[in-house]
Amino acid sequence: MRGKNRKIKLEQVYNRKNVELAAINSQKNKKGNYGVNKFNKNFDENIDKICKELKNRTYKTSKPKFEKRFCVNKWRVLAKVMYYDNVVEHALMQVINPILLTSYYYESAASIKGRGVKYMVEHVNKYISLNIDKKIYAAEGDFVKCYHHVVREKLYKKVCKEFNDDGIRWLLHDIIYALGNHNGLCKSDGKTGVGLGLYPITGLVNFYFNDLDRFLESIPGIKVFRYLDNILMIAFSPEDLQRGIEALENYAKNVLEQPVHTNIGIQEITETHGILYIGRRFFKGFVEISNETKYRIKRKDKKYKDNKEQWRKVMASYKGVLQHINGLNLWRKITGMNKFSDFNIKRPEGKTRNINGKRFFDVTFVSCEALTDKSIVIEDFEENCETKNGSGRTFVLVNDNGKSCKFCTNSPDLKSCLKEIKEKNGLPFETTIKYDIVNNIKNYKFT
Repeated sequence: MRGKNRKIKLEQVYNRKNVELAAINSQKNKKGNYGVNKFNKNFDENIDKICKELKNRTYKTSKPKFEKRFCVNKWRVLAKVMYYDNVVEHALMQVINPILLTSYYYESAASIKGRGVKYMVEHVNKYISLNIDKKIYAAEGDFVKCYHHVVREKLYKKVCKEFNDDGIRWLLHDIIYALGNHNGLCKSDGKTGVGLGLYPITGLVNFYFNDLDRFLESIPGIKVFRYLDNILMIAFSPEDLQRGIEALENYAKNVLEQPVHTNIGIQEITETHGILYIGRRFFKGFVEISNETKYRIKRKDKKYKDNKEQWRKVMASYKGVLQHINGLNLWRKITGMNKFSDFNIKRPEGKTRNINGKRFFDVTFVSCEALTDKSIVIEDFEENCETKNGSGRTFVLVNDNGKSCKFCTNSPDLKSCLKEIKEKNGLPFETTIKYDIVNNIKNYKFT
């Protein structure tokens, strides 16, 4: 079988710099992990070993251990391998991910960089809002134990159509068939089931469902959204939606050969009746959190209310969920927090100072790149400011077509020019920001 992409090679995976970067990336949020510490004791030797095994194609994924874990309100069986294998998996995904990213269906999310729950919520809500004056019907369905019923041969053929190199195919085959005669739940014939818990698997399964997305999208009157194996179909008539449901069930049975939950109901979305999808309830004009999550927040708030430090850590994640939907009133009701507006305090406008005595320009922050090739006015600046990215930064106050904003820079060229212009009493002045790329670094300058 000839693959579409013939540029991606196994040599790119076992390139030493790529493997070293994979080791660094795979250690994020794993400080103190036994496998990480063991690997780092002989870091260079392990990197060389990985490169050699991949080059000679003697590498074999270690036998996974299965762990039952309760997460996202259900018990899941995870396949766990040695940390050594995690480095190899990261090295592979660093090479093939850019190709996979160009192939994903636009309205799909999960295990795609920049496409999480927030991405999906925004897209579903936007589509409903654009059609708020029409009758909207929705149906939500998902697969039964999705990962454990994936047909390995079909998944492998799908990735082979994308990648032509036999080395890449060899490594992907090793990962897809890593469970052997086990489907992740129990012993099997070795034809179905992939390892939930192996780093590449979620992305590969998401890529595997691309054909399903496009098949459903081709049905007239149907709009499809997918968060991994959770599929939401929206239509403007129950008849169109029913055709979509029947098509999903037939495709799952005859093409994917995977069981799908058959209790898919059709619901009308109104201002008072919503559709539950990925833990959010979508109505016409607004989005709410699910009742299950609401009660979970209340339980956590009650559990940790006497331990303020632990309370902040736990509740911060829930606030992040609520602030991206219509949930801040619920947050206020649960936590008893006041709004800033309740105090009737007027914030000082213009320039104020922070705790270090540096002036703080109380305007919108923008990136320097967003102001390039524009005619702007530099009104003022503040030198030697501390930021999370380091010290010695300069904040610049800008007037962009009548709107005040600021940007932060550490460019020696810009800082030197600003200092010299200030000594000559040249503020404010009109300019345009340009940049050159030198050694893969953008060098900004005034023109």
